[in-house]
Amino acid sequence: MKKIDNLTGVRAFAALWVVIFHFQSSDGISGLNLGSLIQHGYLGVDIFFVLSGLILSLLYCEQLPGTFSFSWLREFIIKRIAKLYPLHLVTFLVMVLVVLGARYAGSAYRHEGDNTAWSAIANLFLIHAWGVTSSLSWNAPSWSISAEWFAYCLVFPIMVYGLRQKRLFVVIGLCAVLWGAYVFGALHWSSRGLSVTTAGVARIVPEFLIGYAVYRSLGKTKDASGDLLSLIGIALLVSACLIDGGYLVLAAPAIAITLVGLYVGGPISDVIFGNRLAIFVGKISYSIYMLQLFVQMAANQMVRHLQIQYTPRNALMLLFGELGVAILAGCAAYYLLEEPLRLRLLDLVKRGDRARADIGLKTSNRPQEISTL
Repeated sequence: MKKIDNLTGVRAFAALWVVIFHFQSSDGISGLNLGSLIQHGYLGVDIFFVLSGLILSLLYCEQLPGTFSFSWLREFIIKRIAKLYPLHLVTFLVMVLVVLGARYAGSAYRHEGDNTAWSAIANLFLIHAWGVTSSLSWNAPSWSISAEWFAYCLVFPIMVYGLRQKRLFVVIGLCAVLWGAYVFGALHWSSRGLSVTTAGVARIVPEFLIGYAVYRSLGKTKDASGDLLSLIGIALLVSACLIDGGYLVLAAPAIAITLVGLYVGGPISDVIFGNRLAIFVGKISYSIYMLQLFVQMAANQMVRHLQIQYTPRNALMLLFGELGVAILAGCAAYYLLEEPLRLRLLDLVKRGDRARADIGLKTSNRPQEISTL
């Protein structure tokens, strides 16, 4: 479906924006001045947060039972954890081996972080972006996955059941209040040296809700020009990167307008975001995102070992090389780890459910003993 294709394609751009933002600090590349747009590449994560709220609303809101159901919530959570957790667990365990191996060998671990026993436990339970750790840790990009997990478990069920009877202007008003509170909090935290990553739940809550507001607004955009809305949204997002501090105010509204335009679609939007390459990279974007730090670490080791001197030409070659390797690694991880492990976990859950159902059936059919009191 073209509308979903565009939303899948934009994941590719968001993921690559984040990856280039991180790779610009790599050895041999950091001397490049890639401009304000790349310097704000972390906003790709905000695109993912708003997009998650929108996609989940599109997938589930029409299928919600009339009243809250724990069986529905259980099915929803199982599907979400099957998507997120297996690859997170694999990359976390590999990073533990890398860090401990580097310490054992006496090598300097270049990616500083709160790599402690407590942060390992927090990573294991996917709560390390819930404000319980002091800095990024282990496979650092996974902080956003922790924030997503919080939104899946707590925000989405409350959001869809608590707001589905509310009018759209109430939902938008709530989004504005929560976004304003986040902007104020982010400014306050940064002045105290605190992070909006280790407290990522504060970042995802308003943006996830904005995704739901986008979903609610789609029915009112039938006659809108998708290309025009996409252009306006992207222009606002670029402006947010160019204006000092503008991203804190403009980012979420710009992302929301862009996603509405992409969902409505149009000749330009469909070609740029709905083409096969963008859709494919969007499909594997989670794996790309989760493996980017490993690619960066390996590239840094190569640059230091080969003593590659900085020149603008070398830096650009390294940047595109790392980006290509990240995409290839993401592709391999998707087909060898992410998707097989997701399907395997879902299959195990189904088998467990069937086994419990069979036991229950056998128990119910067992003759009852007659009491002789």
